[in-house]
Amino acid sequence: LNSGELGKVQSVTFKYNNGILNTGSHAFDLIRMFFGDIRSVKYSNQIIYDRDEDPSLSLSVKSESGVRIDLLALDQRDFRIFELDIIGTKSRIVIHNGYTTDFYSVSESPYNSEFMILSKKETPFIKGRIDHYERSILNIIESIENNESLLCAGIDGKKSLEASIAACISYEVGEEVSLPVDKYYSHKEVRDIVL
Repeated sequence: LNSGELGKVQSVTFKYNNGILNTGSHAFDLIRMFFGDIRSVKYSNQIIYDRDEDPSLSLSVKSESGVRIDLLALDQRDFRIFELDIIGTKSRIVIHNGYTTDFYSVSESPYNSEFMILSKKETPFIKGRIDHYERSILNIIESIENNESLLCAGIDGKKSLEASIAACISYEVGEEVSLPVDKYYSHKEVRDIVL
């Protein structure tokens, strides 16, 4: 994204299932990594009770960078999905379940000379989560030994969980919820809504 190869972001869609607090928190991690902190979330129109007391919620998310992201909830009883689709003016990136990535770039249509299309190309990205647990442990060790920052610190987890909680609040109150939630809701109100 920072290289400009994607162009201006036009659309971001995240398909997920298996609970807003469980898998949704990981979706918020990626959203924050690519588009900055989450400013607000709004329940859109779909709730799937696919995980006991942790439903999957469809949401509209506003990021610090001004990009709007649509989270689409699907039912995990049929299959698992965790897919981020970013479409820019120059290219498109689709990250599938964190393991594979598809890359498309704008090119001439082989069917009609009047328009351009997005053509699948060889991905310029590393192949998914290779040794991700080992790399995490190595990052912790290096941060201790070399006094370096962690790639993902506790505050990152807190902010992703807070976005998940804001999603639950939005579902309950039927309104857009701005972050941080403790600016608008007491700890008791949050606990009563989420639990």
